Amino acid sequence: MTSRIGKGATRAVPVELAPIEHGPIARRRTFSGTLEPHAELVVAPKIAGRIEELAVDLADRVTRGQVVARLDDNAERLQAVAQAEADLAVAHRPTWRRPKAS
Repeated sequence: MTSRIGKGATRAVPVELAPIEHGPIARRRTFSGTLEPHAELVVAPKIAGRIEELAVDLADRVTRGQVVARLDDNAERLQAVAQAEADLAVAHRPTWRRPKAS
């Protein structure tokens, strides 16, 4: 085999030839590194709560608008019911008015 060195000059490059063999791969290599995603998803719910269902797995592709999780809204509903009951109790409470001066 030859390679070009400059303008028109060539030099011989030694190569080793071997017959083709069929069989299992004898060498294995292990590499370490860090994988970087093309994009990241930041989950910022409008309300606090516990995750009831996770609809995607790690490394799944997601699309804009896709549901990735469902929150357990029992605590939110209980709080809304308690607030409604308190509002109703205030609304039904008799109002006290100061008598008019004559």
